[in-house]
Amino acid sequence: MRFTRLLTLARRMEKGVGLQRLTAQAAFYLALLPLLPKKDWSAEKLVAYYFKSEKLRCVFISILADFFTPPSQFMGLGVFALNTETFFEKRMPSSLTKDAKMLHLYTVRGGMRALVKAFTDEFQSLGGVLHTSCVVTKVLIKDGKTTGIVDQDGNVHLSDVVAASGGANELFCSLIDPEYLDPSFLEKVHKVPLMDSVFMVHLGLDMDPSPYLHATSTYFYGSYDIEGEIERARQGIYHEGASGFVVHFPSLLSPECAPTGKHAITVYTICPDRLATGTWEEGKERYTEKLLEYAEKYIPGLRDHIVVLQVVTPDDLRRITHLNHHAFGGLAPVMGAWRPPHQTPLPGLWFIGAQSESGGGMNNVILSSYQVARRITGNENVDHRR
Repeated sequence: MRFTRLLTLARRMEKGVGLQRLTAQAAFYLALLPLLPKKDWSAEKLVAYYFKSEKLRCVFISILADFFTPPSQFMGLGVFALNTETFFEKRMPSSLTKDAKMLHLYTVRGGMRALVKAFTDEFQSLGGVLHTSCVVTKVLIKDGKTTGIVDQDGNVHLSDVVAASGGANELFCSLIDPEYLDPSFLEKVHKVPLMDSVFMVHLGLDMDPSPYLHATSTYFYGSYDIEGEIERARQGIYHEGASGFVVHFPSLLSPECAPTGKHAITVYTICPDRLATGTWEEGKERYTEKLLEYAEKYIPGLRDHIVVLQVVTPDDLRRITHLNHHAFGGLAPVMGAWRPPHQTPLPGLWFIGAQSESGGGMNNVILSSYQVARRITGNENVDHRR
């Protein structure tokens, strides 16, 4: 209840302006006081304090494997934020008290492409122009200020403001001449902890998997050694699905994601960006078969009903995202780690996205990008809610 209240007040602080924000700030710090003794605890220490059972502890911290962050390095109080009761029981009311409201998990009707379309339609309706399949090769700096970008075809696009998303190392160490940035800043960028990648198998099925999958995302865990599994993955050792995997089932609630009578699912699992032995291309077919073998233990007959199969490896994801190291969720949320700020040392250059100070996740990235836009336009204290 205490932490739920804290999160509720934090959201009010982010959205509020003027007196409303000040009131929320005062209430937030009062709510924080009882939790201060645990503010420096790791997730490992927090769950050990509350639960004796290793299995019960893993119920609440297994999700950290997705973040490639060992429980010993993740902020303890963050465990509460990852385990809102509504995630486990949809009948749980959102509002516990006036100042304690829990969030629900949502799936976007029509898949994530529907959300992308909503953003692009709004952007274009306001006069924005999209340049897809156009890679930025350089950020221009003159007299210490950002003046624009150069694209893959050598075209120069002048601008008073550049808002960059993507990789921190790629931006600050490749697209910008190092002479414009302090060496100490670049050193911190190099040390930013990143997540690793995912191995994904997209499937089109001529069967209905809903008797076995009752939600759009279902996690299957195969290990209680979260700390060890993450360490092995960081060393380039791939578990092949034995330690767990996720099945995403978009057509459960969005039937338009598949032809009539068919269904779409994705089976995926965390994995190293690069393997300690061999390559993803060499092992792709074997890894695909192994992952589907594990999935079939929970979805009987799965492999007999595949009509479309597309595999996406870390190699593919690196190419798609233009990253040297694919971090599927951006920054690893390691306690005390420095995060690249939105407002960079170069006037006119802003950094947003999953490797910026916001961290990963659509909720974090969208909200923080909106706040950055308000700062850029000087409307930070203006309420634009419609």
